[in-house]
Amino acid sequence: MNVELVKNNMLVVAFGTRPELLKIEPLLKYWKSIGFNNFGIWLTGQHKELCQDLLQNWEFKNKICIFHDIYQSSEYHVNRLDAIIYSILEAAEYWIRPGNHHSARFGNIDSLLVQGDTASAYACALAAFHRKIPIIHLEAGLRSYDNENPYPEEFYRRSISMMASVNLCPTKENAVNLWVEKAPGTVHVVGNTILDFIRDTIPGKSNKVLCTLHRRENLTQIREWFSALDTLAKRYTEYEFILPIHKNPEIYKYKESFKFVKCIEPLEHIEFINILKDCAAIISDSGGVAEEGSWFKKPIFLCRKETERPEGEDFYIWTKTPEELSKANISFWANDPFFQTLSCPFGDGNSCEKITRTLKELNYI
Repeated sequence: MNVELVKNNMLVVAFGTRPELLKIEPLLKYWKSIGFNNFGIWLTGQHKELCQDLLQNWEFKNKICIFHDIYQSSEYHVNRLDAIIYSILEAAEYWIRPGNHHSARFGNIDSLLVQGDTASAYACALAAFHRKIPIIHLEAGLRSYDNENPYPEEFYRRSISMMASVNLCPTKENAVNLWVEKAPGTVHVVGNTILDFIRDTIPGKSNKVLCTLHRRENLTQIREWFSALDTLAKRYTEYEFILPIHKNPEIYKYKESFKFVKCIEPLEHIEFINILKDCAAIISDSGGVAEEGSWFKKPIFLCRKETERPEGEDFYIWTKTPEELSKANISFWANDPFFQTLSCPFGDGNSCEKITRTLKELNYI
């Protein structure tokens, strides 16, 4: 399915996953609030259910200028990441003609904005780079310097940095990474847009422990990770362990295997935030959850070997293996007043205004 472009757009925002939407949508809403309308949306289809929802009910539905399906890797017997990138590059060939940035199908494209480090972000940026369309990278400069952790995101975001004309960094540390790497684009510290969404949300305190485990590099041990969660839930009966389970089939198949963890269907973001803001602690391998959790001053048991967000280390209790997680002292950390003395290192909740001001000064909008 393809949706025609609203003509005369100059900036195109590309995304296709739910995490990308969560961080891009506050910016789109801010643009709407100030009357900026000169943009289109490239919806890649990487998360199919998300795209179906957006095509039906989304307030920015009329701004979608490209939508296309991702080839099903099982049907074509190809690697899933290959399928995503090939599908996007093929769509770019159809919609964005080589030459002077002009296509009768697509209209005039002056710049392309991509968020983060997904296969969609990388492939859309690569398509723009091949056509010499300037790339604006939102959430730029995050680094673990380990291509295996997280895989494949570390490679994707570093590659985008080498193509981007504008790097919009959440933190000063991210900006320093780009300066050290001599990234060719301009570098700006603007904070993280996800905090704009939750900046007026008031946190509380409940007996819930919010759990999310789904990273690709943890899949080979996901049974062990889930067993460790169940062990903790059995030990700390004063807490309710809640796991909104990921829809990845390699994870979802364990939905009925928990004895002590309350395993539930995936939540809408606002429902997720309502649990997160009041929880006693977080157990997660998600970088985005770490950002939101630090805003609400929650202890975060970080279930991964490396992180691209070291700025949040004061909030982290490292549990790098399932064995370490199973021994975690939930009660001690959940009641430690130290976290209430900390400030969120990822921004102040005013990122959208800073981003817009930066892009105006650079004549991108």
